[in-house]
Amino acid sequence: MSEAVRRRSGVLLLAIFIGGLFSCGWKWVEVRRYKSAMAEIEDDIESGRHATAARKLTALVAGQPDSDEANYLLGTCEMARGKTQAADAAWARVRRGSHFAPSAILGSMQVQMELGRFSAAEKIIKDALDDPRVDGSSLPILLAPVYCHQGRLDETLQLIETRWDALNRVGEGATEPAINLIRAHIDLRRSPIPIEVTRAVLEEAAKRAPDDDRVWLGKANLAMSVGSYDEAARWLDDCLRRRPDDEPVWRARLNGR
Repeated sequence: MSEAVRRRSGVLLLAIFIGGLFSCGWKWVEVRRYKSAMAEIEDDIESGRHATAARKLTALVAGQPDSDEANYLLGTCEMARGKTQAADAAWARVRRGSHFAPSAILGSMQVQMELGRFSAAEKIIKDALDDPRVDGSSLPILLAPVYCHQGRLDETLQLIETRWDALNRVGEGATEPAINLIRAHIDLRRSPIPIEVTRAVLEEAAKRAPDDDRVWLGKANLAMSVGSYDEAARWLDDCLRRRPDDEPVWRARLNGR
């Protein structure tokens, strides 16, 4: 190899080395800047300054749109401000493979519940369970409040039992989350949600989403619980026209006979 070639090779390697150092240094600066910004934002959130935190998070996401943490926190802040659409949009940007995904999915489900869209809330969880990117171990229990408002008590209790069994299998059957599940199970068996509460929830949901067939199912189960079987049958007929093979509806129909 000639001296000139060796010299050019040396210059090239030096350039690559310096470029690598520059790249690493730039990434280090970016990481520090990100952590500093997040520390300020978390302080704002803890202090209840959700509007301030949302502005900072919006700016952060503009520069780092793939930050799952920033998108999740932005959704949380927007929800706290009552901006449900903005919250839902932020949570939708959280990648399904992220460890923030289950919390973002829960947030999206809560948005739909507030809008009276019980069907959409249920679908969000079930779609996530079918997504191999999502850690779905904690997701089924999120259906419990959706089922409760529909009068699907047996299914709610089964969800609680299944989640406790899962925790128990990994040696967490005596942890606080597991004990809370046991308490919820006992409370629901002893004192199901009062009819007046269920009726109020369903009436509000029906105002917001009058065409939601899961709200109809809730109304059918509520009607059966007070002995209004003709009314229940009408609601169930409507449900079956929407979903002819729907198991929860057929189960409700069999229970009402």
